[in-house]
Amino acid sequence: MSNRNPNSNNNWFAIIGGILLVLSTNFILSILGMYLFAFIADNSDLPLGTGYYPLALGISAVWLYQLLYVIPLILSCKKQRKFSLMKGVIIGAVITGLVAGFCFVEYLSYIKPSK
Repeated sequence: MSNRNPNSNNNWFAIIGGILLVLSTNFILSILGMYLFAFIADNSDLPLGTGYYPLALGISAVWLYQLLYVIPLILSCKKQRKFSLMKGVIIGAVITGLVAGFCFVEYLSYIKPSK
């Protein structure tokens, strides 16, 4: 007799679905953030720069956007007892946090202090 859970494949699909949900949402938010920072840089005197600076700001600001929807999504999954989806959302949020942190550190390395 096998102790294997027949719903284990559904669990993996839910985990991967949660990861893809968070990563795709963060990708869309980073694109919108990139365009927002590029628009602000073109229409103001703020030292945001051009080139890769709006891209770095847009990607590194995703963790702020992420707080607005990941925490309520995790709480909703927990309330509905969808633990596999909740695990996927948490994994996707951690992956995004690591990428956004790296982009933020890289962005800070390009900023030159004004004299």
